[in-house]
Amino acid sequence: DSSSFNQAGHENPSYKPYEDEIYTSDDVKVGAFSLSSKQIYSLSTNGSFTDFNQEKIGSLNLLISDKYITNSNDFNNPNIGDIRVEFNYNNSTEVSVLAIQRGDSFDDFTSSAGKVINRVMDGNHTGAEMIETIKAENNFLKWILRFVGAVLCIAGFGAILKPLSAVSSFIPLLGNLVGLAVGLVSIGLGLALSFVVIAVAWIRFRPIIGIGLLAGALLIIVLIVVNGKKSKRDYIQQPVQNAQQVQQPVQNIQQVQQPVQNVQQVQQPTQNVQQVQQSQIQSQAESNSPLNDMYNNNQQ
Repeated sequence: DSSSFNQAGHENPSYKPYEDEIYTSDDVKVGAFSLSSKQIYSLSTNGSFTDFNQEKIGSLNLLISDKYITNSNDFNNPNIGDIRVEFNYNNSTEVSVLAIQRGDSFDDFTSSAGKVINRVMDGNHTGAEMIETIKAENNFLKWILRFVGAVLCIAGFGAILKPLSAVSSFIPLLGNLVGLAVGLVSIGLGLALSFVVIAVAWIRFRPIIGIGLLAGALLIIVLIVVNGKKSKRDYIQQPVQNAQQVQQPVQNIQQVQQPVQNVQQVQQPTQNVQQVQQSQIQSQAESNSPLNDMYNNNQQ
């Protein structure tokens, strides 16, 4: 829709001159049996029709280019709004039918498991080959649905846990860590729930596979719980370890200061010895002075 374009001058046509159409024959037979309308619509269109009436096409001011009818003057460089029409059809000369016969036609076959089978394939195939083809298609669809279911489970758990990462996003580093944790937990829980759902479907028909899937789901849950407890314990112990690392240098400083105090205490008696020696020296000096000699002579 070009009406919402920001720049004018780029306008696409609002409609197609020719809509897609499917045309079927009223009576398609395989031998003496007629195919039902459902079977006719299931036939592939593996051929391209090229036998056009050029006179009729020219009267419509259209051109023929290989397998296309077009109004482009230059087919390899079309302009905006040019049309290109192609006709495809089923050109198989042999088809194989897997259904139940009812009169001169075929109808749905319902198995004991409730599976409806009514299939037409191009070419000559045995019943076993057609069943194997149907099984392969079912397995492919089954794995696609399983994958989609697992993605939806993971997205659901992610939406449930999203508020945790939204609240912690205001703290840059913590927000990134919580966002990563929420993503991992969502993946783990989503896979575990998917395994449980698949195991419930398998437990009756394939008990070993079902039990194995349940064991896998339980293992994922155990790993999430164990890692969660370990992360919580590490988060609590980290501040304690940091505090111990800070206290260790303080203790080392105190241990260094203790010998210094002991040295000061040892030096204190040395100062006392020096004071005693000083007094003795002064006494000797006084006894040897000339005044003492005069005093002693006068006493005599």
